[in-house]
Order: sequence, then structure tokens, then C-alpha cells
Amino acid sequence: MQEATIIKLLAGALVITLVIWPLIATRLAATARANGFDDGHTIARNAAQQRIDLLNVDLATLAEKRAAERYAHVHERDRIAQELRDQYGAERDRLIEDADRRIATYARRANPFTEQDLATLADTNKCLTLACNTYAGLQAWDAHTAAATQQTAIRAMHERLKQALAEQGTSPVEASPPALVKSYLVHGPMACGKTRNARAIADTLGLTEILDDWQPGMPVPAFNTLVLTNSDGPFPPFKRRILSFDEAMQRVEAQRMEVAA
Repeated sequence: MQEATIIKLLAGALVITLVIWPLIATRLAATARANGFDDGHTIARNAAQQRIDLLNVDLATLAEKRAAERYAHVHERDRIAQELRDQYGAERDRLIEDADRRIATYARRANPFTEQDLATLADTNKCLTLACNTYAGLQAWDAHTAAATQQTAIRAMHERLKQALAEQGTSPVEASPPALVKSYLVHGPMACGKTRNARAIADTLGLTEILDDWQPGMPVPAFNTLVLTNSDGPFPPFKRRILSFDEAMQRVEAQRMEVAA
């Protein structure tokens, strides 16, 4: 009886073991798998963080290197720019001065009249007024009519010149005198073309006035005057600003070519 009971108990325990063990094994396997996943995730996360830290270090190093290269580039650029400024500064200033002189020359060509011309017209108008009154007193009516006609024309010319000076931004009252340029002497034989080309030569040299048929010993303006002579010299008081007619025309042609270019 006892043996049968023991056998039954053993059989029951075996059955229970056979039924429960797979469940326990499955649970243990699931737990082990979960623990393995957690450990693997932790290891992967740590490895990724280490990689990120290394990449951040590399980025910081590259940023420092790039900043150093940029600073060196800027420093080199500034050095080269300063060298170029020092090298070409004088040439630039010379070109600017030449451009200013040419602009002034072209401005005079566009409107060669100045405040002095306006004042001359005003004085002429006064003289014509006096002439009209004089002719009227003498009852010289034909001369009076002619003077009155000329006075009307002079007045109209005065108003047009006044308006032109105002439009170009030069007040007739505040107009500045032309810049002082030392006079030039151009010599050449008679009928060589000095008088015919005098205005072109004067404009090229930056001069406003022309004195023709000058001879040594005669007075000469020191500034802004082109002096023409057929004398062979010497040419006191001129010492350096002396050109032959051919040399003067070469300068005229050179300027024309520059303008055309």
C-alpha cells in the first residue's frame, strides 16, 4: 500500500514537473533574452556616446583649424592690399588729378563762359544805354535806333548767359575764378596753323586765354594764357613751358585719341 502511494506521488510529481518545467524554462529564457537586450542596448548606447564625443572633439579641432586659417588668410589679404595701396597710391593720385583736369577742360568746352563774361555784358549794356541817351540828345535817331537794337540783343544775351550759369550750378555772383595754370608759349613759323588751332591747343593745355602775335620783350600774362609767336627765340620770361607748334599738335592729337578710346 505504501509503495503504491509512493509510486503515485512520484508519478504525480513527474507529471507536474513535465507540465511546469516548460513554462519555467520559457520564462527563464524570456528573462535572459530581456536582460541580454538591455545589456546590448546599454553597450551600444555607451559606444555611440563615445563616438559622438570623439566626433565633437574632431569638430572642435577642425573649427579651431579653420579659424586659424581664416585669420591667416585675412592677415595675408590685408598685407597684400596694403602693399598694392602703397605701390599704386601715387599712380592713382596722378590719375585722379589728370581726370579732374580733363573734367574741368570738358566743362569749359561745354560752357566756356564765366562770371567775367556776364559782367562784361552788363558793362556793355550800360555803355549802350549811355550811347542811346547821347544819340537822343543829339537827335541822331538812326544811331539811336541802332544802339537801342544792340542794347536789346545784349540784354537778351545777358539773361541767357545768366540762366545757363544758374543751370550748371554756378551762381553768377558766387562763381569761382578759373584755376591758375602757368602760361605756355607755342612757337612756329608764320602760316603754320598756330592761330587756326589755338583753341584746341589751349584746351589741351588747360588754358583759357590766347595771346597771338607775341614777340620777345612784350608783356605776357603769367597764368592761363596760350602765347603764340613766330619768333625763333629766345623767349624770356619763359624757361620751361615752351613748345614748338608740332609738339603742341602732338599733345592735341594724343588727347583726342584718349577721348576717342
